[in-house]
Amino acid sequence: MIFPLTVDRILADRSRAECGRSFIAVPAPGGAHVVLGGHDFAGSGDGYPIGLYAAAPLPAGDTEAPAPSADPSADAPALYWLRTRWPLRAAAFHPTRPLLALGTGSYDGGYFFEGELVLVDLATGEHRYLFADDCRREVRSLEWTDAHTLRLLLAPPDDWQDRAARYEGHRVDLVRPDWRTVPARSVRHADLAGPRVPAPLPEPTPPVAAPDPDGPRPGEIRSLTVLPGGDILLTADHALLERWSAEGDRRWSLPAGPDLGGGRTAAVLADGASAWVEALVPRRGEGGAFLRICLAGGTELERHTTPRRGRTRHGLRRPSAGADARGVRRTGPEPVPARPPRDLPGRTPAPLHV
Repeated sequence: MIFPLTVDRILADRSRAECGRSFIAVPAPGGAHVVLGGHDFAGSGDGYPIGLYAAAPLPAGDTEAPAPSADPSADAPALYWLRTRWPLRAAAFHPTRPLLALGTGSYDGGYFFEGELVLVDLATGEHRYLFADDCRREVRSLEWTDAHTLRLLLAPPDDWQDRAARYEGHRVDLVRPDWRTVPARSVRHADLAGPRVPAPLPEPTPPVAAPDPDGPRPGEIRSLTVLPGGDILLTADHALLERWSAEGDRRWSLPAGPDLGGGRTAAVLADGASAWVEALVPRRGEGGAFLRICLAGGTELERHTTPRRGRTRHGLRRPSAGADARGVRRTGPEPVPARPPRDLPGRTPAPLHV
């Protein structure tokens, strides 16, 4: 049995941190809400975040809706939040129903334009993916032309012998009597046939500013550890280790540095007084680092580094385990000794350290 989860609170040092770095904002008619599409710079293995937030109130005397790049209310939590496989391209609020259509998509880097159409019921909190499993089309624009018709601008399925695929696509009008009852995975290829029209990629809106523009960029949380007393340890892109109280107050933070980056995982020692943290290394091949951190105040107690991968001090590549100096992997119970390097001009030959 699968039990639904309810988000009780979000622990963060800024509002909207759960959306990462936002790159597209779409206001609702009247400016009551704003949809934000975000992106996690450390990767998108868990999908792309999309949040619905209450819009910031208009200044006194203003009656017009805010611009698409206007900030949501800084103290308003996400009213609705989900992750999608592809980044947000477009959003459209239904003119009469509490429905929100989301269009996502991207180019896969070599052939296909892929995406999905998501319909969110804001009254119930449920969402449905409307494209069939074999029908992944990038949605570049969405518009409700009336209460029954949703107009889509779709990218071509691929760019095979199609140089105009990046700025042309297909216009499709999906008509349904009642969009609240549209089944999931019910839109098929035959429903998405339409005339070829200009369909450029949407221009990203200016990113929504964090409360502290000079502070660190929002980053991905890498691991969470709950301590016996209820406190929470986290590792993240912006910090090697942070400790938060169960009430949501940050007790201390050990920030990431240019030589180590943020933390990846943490393991609390048996005495509960300190924890080992594996640090992210910004440059590939530079080895790794493990730090022991005091949990009382977040100070570094001990550090160990692993040797960098790559070449030795003689310019030779280190052989991998079970391989000789030529990089040939061998099998058998006995390891093959490494061959010393050739003589280097002007130097005395030295043994190869592995």
